[in-house]
Amino acid sequence: MIVTVFRSRVKPEARAEYARWAGRMSELARQMPGYISHKGFVAEDLEYRVQICTVQRDSSFPNRAP
Repeated sequence: MIVTVFRSRVKPEARAEYARWAGRMSELARQMPGYISHKGFVAEDLEYRVQICTVQRDSSFPNRAP
């Protein structure tokens, strides 16, 4: 499994255009073979960075409803 992390620092005046392009990139990503999912987050410091990682271990714990 490969995980790609995109971090963006967007100037306030470019946020609307960035949102349009991010939407388009989401559409394209969903069409890629092997695509599983993606999530978006906004950090207050608006950091920019791209990382491509190989997952070494994956653990999950099911939500057990009472």
